[in-house]
Amino acid sequence: MNKEVSGICKCITLFSTTPVINVFLQDCRNSELFHLAIHGDHQALIRLETCFQKYFFKIRFIKYISSIVKNCTFDYNRRKYFYEKRHALILDKSLAGDTETTLIECIPSNDLSFFDGSAHTPEDLYNSIDNDQLADAFHSLKIRQKLIIFYKYSTSYKDIEIARLLNICHRRDIIDPPAPE
Repeated sequence: MNKEVSGICKCITLFSTTPVINVFLQDCRNSELFHLAIHGDHQALIRLETCFQKYFFKIRFIKYISSIVKNCTFDYNRRKYFYEKRHALILDKSLAGDTETTLIECIPSNDLSFFDGSAHTPEDLYNSIDNDQLADAFHSLKIRQKLIIFYKYSTSYKDIEIARLLNICHRRDIIDPPAPE
């Protein structure tokens, strides 16, 4: 009898320290079957084994599905990273053989609707100048010169874009004169 009691105590300690079995036995039906099986009910032992097999299959299946989801996420991120690395679209990179022209400068852009600054026209730019001498100098410029300054400083257009918008020849030394030495 002492051997049976010590065997049952060992069994109970083993079951209580194993998380899967511990959670399984928290269900009152399974706990009842367990107590009946410990006390020698053979039918309860068979039903307990069947219930545990179903429970354990459910746990393994959930673990399998979660590992598939995790691995698919890693695989997707890895594929996305390598795709973006291989097919990088670098708009500000210089074109081959030309150090001044970039890919973004080759894309025509006549749409000013994206501009959200305070100056939407050369007149707005003129009205936003606080310095009187600078405002007088800007006012004395020709309309084309005002447009060039407006596009250059208010919309941050590149020289080649300004030349396309105004239908003028793009010569860097005319729009941006060389700095005095």
